[in-house]
Amino acid sequence: MIYSTLTVLIDKWSEEDLIKDGMTKERILSLFNSLTVLDFHQKDIKTEDYPQLLDDLIAGILAVILK
Repeated sequence: MIYSTLTVLIDKWSEEDLIKDGMTKERILSLFNSLTVLDFHQKDIKTEDYPQLLDDLIAGILAVILK
């Protein structure tokens, strides 16, 4: 369900010309997929505020993707 929602969102961003040049749908999906890998290893990450870390990473990914 998340994958489906994300692909719809990426298509919308593309239609609205919000995606930076050189960014492909596959690259964007890979960036967000990396968050899943990170989530599987959250116990290995030494932080007391994992939700904030995740929010920061999402903000960083969006900064790379969107104009």
